[in-house]
Amino acid sequence: MAARARAVTVVGDASHLVWCARAPVRTHWRCNQEEWATLAHNKAEMKRAVDELYQLQRYYNGNQEEQRKLKFRKAVDELYEPSLTQKVYAKQRK
Repeated sequence: MAARARAVTVVGDASHLVWCARAPVRTHWRCNQEEWATLAHNKAEMKRAVDELYQLQRYYNGNQEEQRKLKFRKAVDELYEPSLTQKVYAKQRK
């Protein structure tokens, strides 16, 4: 009973008592420098991988957009070739 009484704290005033049991300090909360370095390294690797995937997706979408623009330019160039414009005018006059 005495050991339990030490692990319990009272938060609040006498009219509003809230009992909170203190959780034991877990070992993974006490990281040494090597563990922190490992965690930071893992976080950096994950961030690098996510950034790389984002850039690949962006590049791929950009490539599709460039291909679409080239198709439009090609179509416009074909429409405004002199030989085609003469054919179009000839068809319109008839």
